[in-house]
Amino acid sequence: MATTPTVSTYKSHVSRAWSFYNDTPRIMFAIGKTTPWTNENQPPNPVIDKDTLDELIGFKKVDRMLFVVPDPVNGTIVIDNVRWMPIEPDPAIPGDTLYNAIRRANARWVYVETVLESTEFPNTTYREIGLYSRILLNDGVSTSQLTYNPSEILDSGILEAWKTRPPVYKTSDQREMLSFVLEF
Repeated sequence: MATTPTVSTYKSHVSRAWSFYNDTPRIMFAIGKTTPWTNENQPPNPVIDKDTLDELIGFKKVDRMLFVVPDPVNGTIVIDNVRWMPIEPDPAIPGDTLYNAIRRANARWVYVETVLESTEFPNTTYREIGLYSRILLNDGVSTSQLTYNPSEILDSGILEAWKTRPPVYKTSDQREMLSFVLEF
């Protein structure tokens, strides 16, 4: 008897993306890796079995999250040479919601962005960027902060995605935008 494969539906992927999106307060970018790579101009490729960044420097809350779909022609966001189009409710549909819009578009990708301001982690060098979900803060640490030192984190949760890069020498007058697109 022949068997057929089991597949996950588009709507199940959209549902996972929606759950991630709605956990925004516990999603943060992090920077790390202060020690040099063997070849600073050619960092190693990231590996899939990593749980945390090396030599964590700090965490920064997410500034913006959007549902996106690939759109090579009209995409307004470019990440790693791929153009992405944000998904929004359709004003022509009475009572349309973001949830309905992402279901129609099968939007299983989430664009996540933050900006490291000049006053955040100044005068440091980093080589790794990560995006964490399900972060838990230590008791007594304010949830209204925008940045956190590793000592303020009880559980860094799940490293959802990460990348390596040549060193960034962050000075006190420099802003840096960090952004990823996650696929669910």
